[in-house]
Amino acid sequence: MTSPRVMGDILLLPTRDILIINGAKTGTSAWDATEEPNLMPLLYSPNKPKGQRFKKLTPTQIPRMYHSVSAVLPDGKILVAESNAHALYEFQAKYPTDLRVEN
Repeated sequence: MTSPRVMGDILLLPTRDILIINGAKTGTSAWDATEEPNLMPLLYSPNKPKGQRFKKLTPTQIPRMYHSVSAVLPDGKILVAESNAHALYEFQAKYPTDLRVEN
């Protein structure tokens, strides 16, 4: 992989490529134990030659480090939602609870 990532989401796409999104660059899966969001989605193409399998995609502006969800929709679009790195909803934290949905 091109950067460290913990607690990311991985989706198998209809193309048989793999989309790797969300997560953090440091920390662990525990409340308030993550830092430095990984905003760079990656596309992994297992059938490409070695050294060409990972492709960086357009970065997101929303840090989704823990308890986010994603799904491939029937039309092939990706739905991405939520993030909460806290035991309760915290909207004033450094990385606040985020309830937005993107596709």
